[in-house]
Amino acid sequence: MRELLERPPVFLAALLLASFLFFLSSIRSAGRLGPVPRAALWLAAAPELILSRSAEGVRRLWSDYLFLVGLSRRYGEISAQNERLLAERGQFLEIAQENLRLRSLLGFHESAGSQAVAARVIGEAGGASAVFIIDRGSQDGLRPGLAVVSYEGLVGHTSEVTAETAQVLLIQDPRSRVPVRATSTRAQAIAFGRGTGEALSLERFRTNERFDVGDHISTSGTGFIFPKGIAVGTVREVVRNRHEVVERVIVDSAVDFSRVEEVLVLVPPPGSSLGLNAPPAGNAP
Repeated sequence: MRELLERPPVFLAALLLASFLFFLSSIRSAGRLGPVPRAALWLAAAPELILSRSAEGVRRLWSDYLFLVGLSRRYGEISAQNERLLAERGQFLEIAQENLRLRSLLGFHESAGSQAVAARVIGEAGGASAVFIIDRGSQDGLRPGLAVVSYEGLVGHTSEVTAETAQVLLIQDPRSRVPVRATSTRAQAIAFGRGTGEALSLERFRTNERFDVGDHISTSGTGFIFPKGIAVGTVREVVRNRHEVVERVIVDSAVDFSRVEEVLVLVPPPGSSLGLNAPPAGNAP
């Protein structure tokens, strides 16, 4: 250092000038910053740039999170609304179906020509019996031995009656007996119940009576209970013995008993013999 200071002033001035020119050349090179200033500026700006980009990334992540939270909440609201609308649609369909059934019952009532009491099925008897319980009883004018129908056809007849309820012995009960007739051949027989969920069996007919598969079977109007012309079912099978003599006819009921909800109890007009002195269940009318 002492040797550098002892040199002539001209040398020192030249050295300073050279250093200054080198610095200028580093600052400006073809109108751009030189490598040294660029490096210095990059080192100075790097931390701020990294922090800025990190903050921007955090802001974007937070914004995406809030968006997803809002989207999830909105999805939950739409899902709940959809379930509510489906429930309301189910209720509307149920009401519409009930109205159709009631209108069909009303039409049957108008064509039956007798007084009828509308009732709802509120229960079923357990065990081997095929019995419905309805919400009408003696205080509504009901008594044992009255025909009970749905809009599809014959359901059965009232058996035991209390003040507010009544039991309906279904035609599929083994104790049930219904006088019937084939609508095409006019052949007559007695329809026997064979148990819950089973088809009916036509028996006790003359050997010359003719029944064909597909025949419609309805009440014949004989006996004590059932008015004439109520749909009972359709012939599914004609059972013959080895001599080709008809022994039994299998009939599918017109009524789907698993879906019966409303019924009409037919109350005969004054002076009618229907519903009077009804035979006990299990005996042929």
